[in-house]
Amino acid sequence: MKTNGIKVALAVMMMAASAGANAQHSVKVRVENVPSGEGKVLVTTSNGRRAMVQAAKGTVELVLDSVPEGRCTVYAMHDSNGDYAPNNKDGLPQEYCWMQNVDVTAEGQVVTIGLNYIPQYVKKQQNKK
Repeated sequence: MKTNGIKVALAVMMMAASAGANAQHSVKVRVENVPSGEGKVLVTTSNGRRAMVQAAKGTVELVLDSVPEGRCTVYAMHDSNGDYAPNNKDGLPQEYCWMQNVDVTAEGQVVTIGLNYIPQYVKKQQNKK
């Protein structure tokens, strides 16, 4: 009888652990430094979640649903011409974008990403050397 109680307790603990490992959350993404209201702002994660919203100069917000708990990379881009591509030139995106690693830990978490014009950012970094 005691053995059955231990087995049941272990089974319950394993189910609880697996439920926690599969936790998914809605994450609000605040995208700052959007250069204009043309096109869309696209956001995607390394674990396959994505969303898009009409661009507005300054800051836009959107929600990513069902983001698994844990670390992921969030990539945001201002797609000013509506082609869903960063229009690379010399290997650098020509539209404002940025990516960062995020630890998703809670429902309703807010992540802020500031877009950068990558050619200008690279030039600044090179001038620091």
